[in-house]
Amino acid sequence: MDAASYSLLCRLIEMGTRSLLQYTTELVPFTPPNLQAARAKVFAMAEEERAEVARFTRYSQKQHLRMKPPASYPSHFTTMNFCSLDFLLPKLRAEHAKEVAEIESRMPAATHEEIRRLAQGYLDMKRQHLAGLTELT
Repeated sequence: MDAASYSLLCRLIEMGTRSLLQYTTELVPFTPPNLQAARAKVFAMAEEERAEVARFTRYSQKQHLRMKPPASYPSHFTTMNFCSLDFLLPKLRAEHAKEVAEIESRMPAATHEEIRRLAQGYLDMKRQHLAGLTELT
């Protein structure tokens, strides 16, 4: 396995476990009644992201790849505790746009076919989430 493919897999796992989307589900933002459906969509996106990361983790275990232990959430996320969902939605959208761009820029260097396939599935999911967040925002 080439270094770029391994690096991409590690980054996707890190991205999926320590994203603002995952943090949002742990802090449970204030959600007024008119945004309950949006909250349910955001939480469903987070669950879908967790499922993809679980797939990456299973793959890395089957291949006996050594992965870094998960880092903590970025410290700037803690400034978003005790906020509302309508405050978080534009931030979630911006983070997703940044993540999509990062994955797109890393994919050409990865040559391992299975990791490219996994990464393409994750990228497609992130694009769908970005479209959904754009709609909610």
